[in-house]
Amino acid sequence: MPDLELRPPRPADWLRTAALIAALCLAIVGLGFWLGRSFPALTLAGVVVALALLVRWRAATTGYRCPDCSHEFAISAWADFLSLNMLTMKYVKCPSCKRRTWMQALIRVKS
Repeated sequence: MPDLELRPPRPADWLRTAALIAALCLAIVGLGFWLGRSFPALTLAGVVVALALLVRWRAATTGYRCPDCSHEFAISAWADFLSLNMLTMKYVKCPSCKRRTWMQALIRVKS
């Protein structure tokens, strides 16, 4: 994997994240009202797809820096989905030193 360039989140990042989550929530609610009673399975599928898109987006736009060895890395969408998190922190395993700890989510800078 190529070297990552990471930076701390800015207020604009928080706004973009909140807007994306709000749009997905509105889409889910709209889908529920529109199809919910007639097609509950389709509504559930829409919720699953929205959640998968959100997790994939987060995994693609965030990275982590190990507080023990300073190694910078990204995780897969699957690992992102399964890892414990507290809004700005995630409990992940560093691929370099193999330690599990809470790490701050940093923004991946596009090269």
